[in-house]
Amino acid sequence: MIPTSWSMDGLIGELESVLDEEILLLEQKALQLAGMGGAILGRDDDSLGRLLEEAEQTTQRQQATDLRLQALRNTFAEVLGLSAKQVRLCDIAETVDPTQRQRIEYRRQQIILLAEQVQKKHLEIALLLNECARINQLMLESLFPQRQEAITYRADGRELSHTDASLLDTEL
Repeated sequence: MIPTSWSMDGLIGELESVLDEEILLLEQKALQLAGMGGAILGRDDDSLGRLLEEAEQTTQRQQATDLRLQALRNTFAEVLGLSAKQVRLCDIAETVDPTQRQRIEYRRQQIILLAEQVQKKHLEIALLLNECARINQLMLESLFPQRQEAITYRADGRELSHTDASLLDTEL
């Protein structure tokens, strides 16, 4: 049953603390990803480096929070008579009073919304980086043509004609 060092209110309090930390970390991740996008577009290497360092620190904090959450999950599994894999926030919420249930459900919804935001921003950054790589490849192909001619376009969408000479003379 409940370990003697824990009361159900103590477990719920610890759970709320871990969920609050999870919310804070997700908010930080969303801000970091948004900042990274701006730094990439603004070609601000200093800011990007700082944001990458912050993201590493956030990842370390996330790992510590995940360990705390897993320990709580194991404790709740023991209390509820379930396996740890079966314990979900909605299962825990069903076993507590309505006030605690409301607080847990609010945090659960916040985590869901923030996780969706982080996932969306992560996808935006991935697409931005993919586009940057594509443009860089086109620029390199224009500077150092190989067997295939690089196709580039004008601002109005029409294809830009190329001469047989490269933009950069590579002969010595």
